[in-house]
Amino acid sequence: MTAPLQLTFTGNPVINIGVGAEELAAIKAQLDQVIANQGAIMSELEDLQAAEAALDTQVAALETEQATFLADVAAKLAAAGTDPAALAAVAADVQAQADKIAALNAAEVAADPGPSA
Repeated sequence: MTAPLQLTFTGNPVINIGVGAEELAAIKAQLDQVIANQGAIMSELEDLQAAEAALDTQVAALETEQATFLADVAAKLAAAGTDPAALAAVAADVQAQADKIAALNAAEVAADPGPSA
């Protein structure tokens, strides 16, 4: 059975690993840059997560609004029966909603700067 390795240092020990001070400084600078980049990436990730949460909230609100609208259209169609004027009013409501969605979509596309480089 071999004895476990035991190191004893006294004073100010120097361990030579075959790398000079300049090389160690360059390695440290690279590690510092990696750490700085990691901080920037994490910050951007947190921003993206917050934006995703806000978008999820908007999507949920739109889903609720559309479900309500569709239920309203169904009720109006049932109430309209075969009355041409009532059916035209329902068609106008549907077209107004489609126009509203198209306008909101166009505004969102115009406001979206796209992914950052």
